[in-house]
Amino acid sequence: MRANITVVTYNRFDLTYRCLESLLTKTRSEFFCNVVDNASSDGTREYLQTLAVSHPNVKVHFLNRNMGVAVASNYGWAETEAEYYLKLDNDIEILDGDWLERLLTFMDTNP
Repeated sequence: MRANITVVTYNRFDLTYRCLESLLTKTRSEFFCNVVDNASSDGTREYLQTLAVSHPNVKVHFLNRNMGVAVASNYGWAETEAEYYLKLDNDIEILDGDWLERLLTFMDTNP
């Protein structure tokens, strides 16, 4: 896989839902997504469990306590080998389906 996208979550269910639904339905390029949850207690964990079942390119990791963004991001990146690693904040909504391909093309042409 060329791109490993890691999304770190901690509560904020509504934002996480919009982020992941837009990522999965609008992104045209292939990618693997690791979602690392920092012990959410607002329904996020339950949503992530169902999401992982229906999307084979999504793997969810549940931490027992909030370890913070840096630890969770590094955990997510360590789980999958990829040419490029990207952290996507869970308050981002994907609007353009070609965003990832343009980003990867830019990286390929500007080492």
